[in-house]
Amino acid sequence: MPFAESSRDWYVEGNVLHATCQDSEGEWVESSLNLDDVLGNNDGDFEAGAGGFSGSATDVRIDVDAGYTILRASLQRADGEWNDATIDLNSFIENNNGHLST
Repeated sequence: MPFAESSRDWYVEGNVLHATCQDSEGEWVESSLNLDDVLGNNDGDFEAGAGGFSGSATDVRIDVDAGYTILRASLQRADGEWNDATIDLNSFIENNNGHLST
């Protein structure tokens, strides 16, 4: 299930997503996921399934917009310019019994 449906208190610290996730018994568990392991920078746009985005990112933050949990950042393009990029974290991150995963 998309993580935002069964998690709360989301925030990003550096390249790490933190959340409190509900497990199968209804308990709330603190969890974290290193986004550099699952998210890359493809010429200024986020790329799920890649890695290492934070090495070329600034102003990384989470916004909730119309029910979507959006990661926003300025990502550096190959030409050195910066692009304002977004990705819906629910499109590739799940709550797996109280643990954030992809």
